[in-house]
Amino acid sequence: MKIIPIISLFLACCLHAQEPLTIKVLGRAMHIDSTPDFYGSVTVSGTYSSYPEDAMTLDQMKGKYNNALQKNNLSLDMLTENQTAYIILGHEKEGTIYEYRSSSFEEFSRFLNTKSRGVQRLTYGATVVIEENEAQNLMQDALQNARSKAMVIAKIQGKNHLEIVQVTDNNQINIPQQVSVYYDQPLGAIRYDIEVIFTLK
Repeated sequence: MKIIPIISLFLACCLHAQEPLTIKVLGRAMHIDSTPDFYGSVTVSGTYSSYPEDAMTLDQMKGKYNNALQKNNLSLDMLTENQTAYIILGHEKEGTIYEYRSSSFEEFSRFLNTKSRGVQRLTYGATVVIEENEAQNLMQDALQNARSKAMVIAKIQGKNHLEIVQVTDNNQINIPQQVSVYYDQPLGAIRYDIEVIFTLK
């Protein structure tokens, strides 16, 4: 009467022993867009001024900001005002938001470096695109990166052979993506990450 449970346990152990050992790793490659577009925004408001609320009106702050922009070969006419965005911020004092876009980093840097009373930098970054032909090379680099990581684990387990079981790629292709701009990274840089599952043999 005890033979059936013993056989069932034996079969379960055999099936478990036949299951391949798998590992999941992150593969990464770095893409640098050679023609990124830059974007930024500033608030113009008494919220960011040490002056009393009635010392300078919003129109006066706009005028001073426009004068400062003109010294950098820019003007308010080159910026887009977004009053709705300022309302969403919920500041009590009157103000507004100006947005700027440029494909020239030299022009964009002049925008960022323009200082004026009541002006505060809000956001800045770059818009990049990974095109289909670029994605193919990035995928190869990311797969190689994942394989190198997996091989380290495989050798620890006493294995020398890897086979790909599954690749998960959620990167956006041919779609503009906003990325941050850092002082210690190339302009227009974006990571290309994939998730890879390997079997160890």
